[in-house]
Amino acid sequence: MRILLNFMMLLKTTFVASLLFSNAAVGIWPIPASYEHGGEVVWLDKYTKWSFEAPKGLDKLIQDRVHQALSRAQKTITTNQLVPWKLRPHGVDFDPPIEGRHHAIIRKIIVQQLKEDEVRAPEYDKVDESYELYIPSAKGYNSTDSPTLSKLMAQHDKPMTIYIVAPYSSGILHGLTTLQQLFYAHSDYGKHGIYSPYAPAVIKDKPKFVHRGVNLDVARQWYPKTTVFRLLDGMAWNKFNRLHFHVTDSQSWPLEVPALPELAVKGAYWKNLYYTTRDIQEIYKYAEDRGIQVIMEIDMPGHTSAIGHAYPDLITGQNVQPMWTEVAAQPPSGHLKLNDSDVEKFLTKLFNDVVPRLAPYSKYFHTGGDEVNRNIYLLDENVRSNDSAVIKPYLERFLTHAHNLVRKNGATPVVWEEMVVEWGIDLPKDTVVQTWLGDQSTKVVTEKEYRVIAGNYLYWYLDCGNGQWLDFHKEMGYLYNDWCAPKKNWRLMYTYDPLAGLTPEEAKLVLGGEVHIWSEQIDSESLDSTVWPRAGAAAEVLWSGRQDAEGKNRTFPDASPRLAEIRERLVLNGIGASPIMQLWCHQHEGDCEIPSL
Repeated sequence: MRILLNFMMLLKTTFVASLLFSNAAVGIWPIPASYEHGGEVVWLDKYTKWSFEAPKGLDKLIQDRVHQALSRAQKTITTNQLVPWKLRPHGVDFDPPIEGRHHAIIRKIIVQQLKEDEVRAPEYDKVDESYELYIPSAKGYNSTDSPTLSKLMAQHDKPMTIYIVAPYSSGILHGLTTLQQLFYAHSDYGKHGIYSPYAPAVIKDKPKFVHRGVNLDVARQWYPKTTVFRLLDGMAWNKFNRLHFHVTDSQSWPLEVPALPELAVKGAYWKNLYYTTRDIQEIYKYAEDRGIQVIMEIDMPGHTSAIGHAYPDLITGQNVQPMWTEVAAQPPSGHLKLNDSDVEKFLTKLFNDVVPRLAPYSKYFHTGGDEVNRNIYLLDENVRSNDSAVIKPYLERFLTHAHNLVRKNGATPVVWEEMVVEWGIDLPKDTVVQTWLGDQSTKVVTEKEYRVIAGNYLYWYLDCGNGQWLDFHKEMGYLYNDWCAPKKNWRLMYTYDPLAGLTPEEAKLVLGGEVHIWSEQIDSESLDSTVWPRAGAAAEVLWSGRQDAEGKNRTFPDASPRLAEIRERLVLNGIGASPIMQLWCHQHEGDCEIPSL
């Protein structure tokens, strides 16, 4: 009789939970490649066991990475979980019934890596971030059609077990991120704990693009190391996998280079406001442990005025005033000289120092190349011309020297599009080219058969729309807008397709894309609310694709509840993300849509 009553209670719980959650927005961001789920409730408690099964021979560094990720996920799920009251209908008791709860408790979470041949910092063509995730209901799994699930069940024969399985650690990290997004805290958490209303669930997931990046400019403002860590946390939540670390520019040189110590001492904004070699190692390791590679950029030959504080003889056109507009994109002006043996000796010291220390963490190094100003080379005693035909051979020699050093030290060079599109320099085809000036640039670069990182400024520049930051005399006219206004709302960012206008063959050369944080008017205090959750719109485009499996563009009504939920999770984990709409709209789903005409 007691068994019958318990079974009837379980049926009642399952039925009510299905009614409550069958239509609830599933808050996974970015949306998985394949996802099936039910509407039954399962629970976690303090007795749920978490384990990692590593293949024999797996590098200890990789094992430690997964164990740390497992600990972070367990801590977040069990002690820092979301009560989703903002995201449920107003006035509705959304908590699942607790009757029969003990029949639906997950007893074990098993994380399994399949391959032992994982290398540190794999190159693009060796990246595999796929994973599979299986969550049972109290009645088991809906289906065992999956060979992976069948094998896992045969291996373990443990009921009420969640499985995450992936070839490599990056997939496991992504699977753990997804798992965290499937669970919520009961509003009486201390008494009833953590639940997921989406059982049973089967997720088979992998990204569309191998490069999903955020570009952080840390030269125009000073960003403490802890701020960079926080950005990396937000990136991991959104399954970004590349931090483009734009570490130097005209305004400052916040990077310690032991072979050239005066660079940071004289080029930083203030005493000790630079990243030491240990700081850089910690940033790279922190990123690596979250499935993110850091690609450092030292921009050149333009955007190098800060070098002039320590080595003034290497720079031409240093801080020309007041007519800096003739020789630079913004103040202060200053380019490395061309056709100069002392500059080449400087570059040799620089790259032989910096690149080898980064090579274990990343196989790519960005040498810049944007906004090279022709007029400034009228001031260079080795050039004395603003004619592109005169400058180009010297620029080509400069790049060849720099890139040979990058390759010699174990990395592949990355450049901005101008080197190929504007200057027409014939770079080796292993060079990665980053486009920013529009889709036509991506078209041109792929036609030349280079691999591309895209990021059209009309869509993915996060600094735009804050207004003019340069002072001006009012009589000059209306100069209040910045150059790339308006602000890029997340919805606009969500419409960008990095493959737009490309042939299938050209599209294969697009590695992915980046959102950009240029720091004229952004700093450590405003970073979170500027970046999040807007950057998440790009994260989903890069992970899931602009179109769904049927080739249809993903819609705002589908995206906004999920983006709102990831925003809440970011805030809960110490990231000051902005809201995407008024709270009333989240509690009245569908009532904040503009009517179709």
